[in-house]
Order: sequence, then C-alpha cells, then structure tokens
Amino acid sequence: MKIIHVANNAAPQFGGAYHSIVLFRNAASTGGYSTTCISFDDDPHANPHLNDVDNWKIVPTRQGILGRKYAFVSRRTAQELINEMESADIIFVHLLYRYHAIWAAQCARRFGKPLVVVPHGSLDPYVFTYRGFRKKLWLKAYRDLLFRDSLVLYATDREREKAAVAVSVLNTKSLFWPIADATCDLADTLPVVTSTPRRLLFVGRLHPMKRVLETVRAFCRAGVPGWELVLIGAETGEISVEDLRTAAGAAWNRSVVYRGILDRQSLYSEYKRASALILASHRENFGHVVAEAMRFSLPVIISEDVDLCTVVRQAGAGLVVPVRSESDILDCLASFLRSTTDELEKLGQAGRSAATEHFGFQTFADSYNSILEGLMKRSGN
Repeated sequence: MKIIHVANNAAPQFGGAYHSIVLFRNAASTGGYSTTCISFDDDPHANPHLNDVDNWKIVPTRQGILGRKYAFVSRRTAQELINEMESADIIFVHLLYRYHAIWAAQCARRFGKPLVVVPHGSLDPYVFTYRGFRKKLWLKAYRDLLFRDSLVLYATDREREKAAVAVSVLNTKSLFWPIADATCDLADTLPVVTSTPRRLLFVGRLHPMKRVLETVRAFCRAGVPGWELVLIGAETGEISVEDLRTAAGAAWNRSVVYRGILDRQSLYSEYKRASALILASHRENFGHVVAEAMRFSLPVIISEDVDLCTVVRQAGAGLVVPVRSESDILDCLASFLRSTTDELEKLGQAGRSAATEHFGFQTFADSYNSILEGLMKRSGN
C-alpha cells in the first residue's frame, strides 16, 4: 500500500503538520506500507534538507492572484507529479485554504483514490476571526470536492465538535496523535536537572495565535520570585525576538530568556530542567508540546482553547484556564507560580500517567493502519 500526504510548508519549524506527517509515516511503516510527502512551499530553499529525506518532495510555488498565501504550482510542475499521485492507494491532504488542498483533492477524484482530509485546526471557529470572508468563500467553492466522499481525520473529539460548526461531514474520525517511542524512552531515562530559579517553558512558534507576548507580559507582571520564563521557538513575520525583548522590558535576559530554535534532543533536555509548561493559545487542535511535556512529568498551564484541555482537566495534570485577555493569564500565573514542590510533583505525575495512557505510539499505529485498511476495502482495492 502506498500513501501520499500533500501539505503546505511542511517543515520542522512550522510545527504540527510536519510532525504529524512524520508520525503517520512511522505508523504506516509498522504495517509495511510506504509513505510519500509532497509539500508545496512558498520558499523551497528554506528547507532543502527535506529533499534529502527518502520519499519527501519539496515543490516550489508561484504567487497567486491573492498573494503569497494563496500560491500555486506551475502546470508543468503539477504534471510531473501526476504519475506519483496516480500510483497512490490513498491520498491525504493536510491543512486547508491553499492550492495544494484543491490539487490533491482533484487528483483523488480524477484517479478514484480515497481521500483523507486532516484539517489541523483549519475548521476551528477561531480561524474565521481573521481573513474569514475569504475562507468561507473558499469552503463554499470547494466543500463538495474536499468533503463529499472523504474521511476527515481529527486529532481530538473536541476538534471534531468545533469543526462541525463550519462543515457538516458524515465520515469523520478522531485519533489522538502519539508520542514517539524514542521520545518516551528519553522521558524515562534522561536525568532530571534541578534548576534554580524554576523554569516555566513556552515552546512554539512566536505567533499571535499562541499569545506569546501576552504570556511574557503577564509573567513579568506576576513578579513571583524564584521563577524564570524560557521561550523556545522560531520567529515569525508577526513576532520577532525584538518584540519579545520589548514585552519583557527590564526582565529580558534575567527572568525572561529566549533560547531560539532547538533540536529535539536539546528540547527534551529543557523539559528535564523545567518545572512547568505554559501554552495559552487562541486555538490548538492538539498541542504536541503539551502532550510531550505531560510525558516528561511537567505540569501544564493551557487555555481551554487547546483541544487537549479535556485530557488535562480529567487527569488533573495542570491548569485549564478560560483565556480572553492578558489579565486571565496573569491571574492563573499569580496563583500557579506559588505552588509547592509537592503540588507540582503531583500534577506532573498525573500528566505522565495520562500521557502514557492516551498517547502511546503502538496504539496509534494500530488504529491508523486499521483506518488505511478500511479505506482500501471500501474502495474495492
């Protein structure tokens, strides 16, 4: 069986879609199935190393009528990919509102292939608070092409429930994304490093959706001694390191520290030095870093718009906060940062138990491969 995943700007620094595709590929390999990823990139030179990975293809895009965000590939480039798409048994498309999604769905329809749509939060009500008119027009134009006969795969039941407001789809499934076995091994074997002051981690792109500037300002306003905020993640066009510096003021490089982009091993080492993780996002359809932090026994502070909030709340693995303003982040930090060592330990162990139960890789792989086999049976192949 050959599976093709089609995405837009799928690269490590852009987070969710890239990491999910890697997990899907690894899960398929346990069933003996091959995976190819085709990523339509605005700047293909930014990630040339991905072309060196087996079965990972980077496709340059051209600027569309509506600008860089709505770029497309040339007809010649698209034609060169047709044989690849025709040879697939199942086609996945990741993320919406870009040309790659239309192209992949058209190929699936043309060649009679099962189509799986993975929105990665693209149907969350929050995404319609910006460029909403364009997105609604796009969904109206391509709703039938993308959703009529496809399976829509969500990372959580909560993501599926919220998406139903935008698109009513009959054939849906939700499946917790897993934590790789190698990551779990490191969570169990890397030594804990006690840090003074205690470290509160933020891990993610520096993007307004993640309320990173609000988090920095709230932490500084809380002024709880014995803690530092460590920020890890890539700059974006919306938020730069200089913006972080401005938000932190006199606390910059004192109680607020920016570590930049870290490789996985360095990130895991940071988890072992930290005392908690915060992610107060406007929306997260899953939150890989939340799941990882829980597996590393870190208490988590998340907004109720992070779709793992149900797991965190039920497990007692941290704080789930309704965040509508910076003051909401301030209020939760002012209380949480005064937690005792025993209280933090209890929250962390609850998170570890929940992560072990819900995010095991083999459980995910079995469910994922069962979905693939079911799609093949229904397609008659």
